[in-house]
Amino acid sequence: MKEENQIIDSILAGNKDEFRLLVDSYKSLAYSLAYKTLHNHSEAEEATHESFIKAYKALGQFNREAKFSTWLYRIVYNTALTYIRKRKNKESFEIRKFENISVVNEKNSFEQADQSKYIQLALDRLPESDAAVLSLFYLQELNLEEISAVINMTTGNVKVKLHRARKKMAESLHALLKKETVSLY
Repeated sequence: MKEENQIIDSILAGNKDEFRLLVDSYKSLAYSLAYKTLHNHSEAEEATHESFIKAYKALGQFNREAKFSTWLYRIVYNTALTYIRKRKNKESFEIRKFENISVVNEKNSFEQADQSKYIQLALDRLPESDAAVLSLFYLQELNLEEISAVINMTTGNVKVKLHRARKKMAESLHALLKKETVSLY
């Protein structure tokens, strides 16, 4: 595969078919981010498709000093937030995994399925922005600088938001599980 900047130059020079290389490289990660934000397969597919269209149309505005993936993730994230605003008051969330936060019973460990269930229930209680920052950090494994670029916040604000989101997650899990212990750090 050509280097991304060469592909982008080729696309901007009129070789529109080259955009397929970028789509093929990032479609799984873009979809994953959209799904983690939207919790709905069909909306995530639509948001991913729409995000690639937006990226194609705005490719000339891409700042080459940033990573293409970070720029694209920001487009995907903002598109997903638009979908959330449009669907107001719908409660059609599907169970999603959030494996990097562990829930520990006082006497023994929950089975993995139970962990995922309670983690999902706790995440559903969080504001979308908190669930998104936790997903970007734990599931997408983005670093603070990359999250900062995706959600358009300073790195310091991302640290604070991540810390507060962890606390809200712990409170949400505690409310669900009452006597169980939550370990987030």
